[in-house]
Amino acid sequence: MFYSYSLSGYGAGSQKRSIYPEEYYSEDCGDSLQAKIQALWISLFSDTNTEYLKQISGQSESEWYMYDSSSCYNNIEPTLLYLADYLGMRLQNAGDVIDYITKHPGMFDVVLYACLLACEEFIADSQVSLELYTDNESSDKYLTLYIRQEHYADDIIEKMDKICDEYEAELADQSGWLLLTTDYKPPLN
Repeated sequence: MFYSYSLSGYGAGSQKRSIYPEEYYSEDCGDSLQAKIQALWISLFSDTNTEYLKQISGQSESEWYMYDSSSCYNNIEPTLLYLADYLGMRLQNAGDVIDYITKHPGMFDVVLYACLLACEEFIADSQVSLELYTDNESSDKYLTLYIRQEHYADDIIEKMDKICDEYEAELADQSGWLLLTTDYKPPLN
């Protein structure tokens, strides 16, 4: 899992975990979303300086971290910006995206997981863009992860469906939503 905002587990509010990278290899997380994020983060960022990861987590080596949605707010922005910069992902109107995530506690892990999966699959030949979609007719808002390609591959929908299958179950108990789609536009500048 990437060691961003909560280098610890989340969920059981009374459970504390160390932010040391060794913790991410433990079997305590099992097959949880956090364990999946940890594995992706480690595989994608294995060459990243762990001191930076500690810095964006807001923790020192001697501190422990207990997850709650209000305490993770300060780390959402640096984590998303770092992810976007490192992987070449587009973060459209970052303030709107961050506000949406903080208004829907629990979405951050799902967003991070979906972004990592999308970048792992598509970033080599596509633009991956995280945006807040607003439907003007219904005033409905939700996060959208767009995949845009210069020349659209025949299997783009199939690949997106596999990614959706990985993260959508985690949205069941959330108040917000994240859609992975394409608008068949070329990558934006």
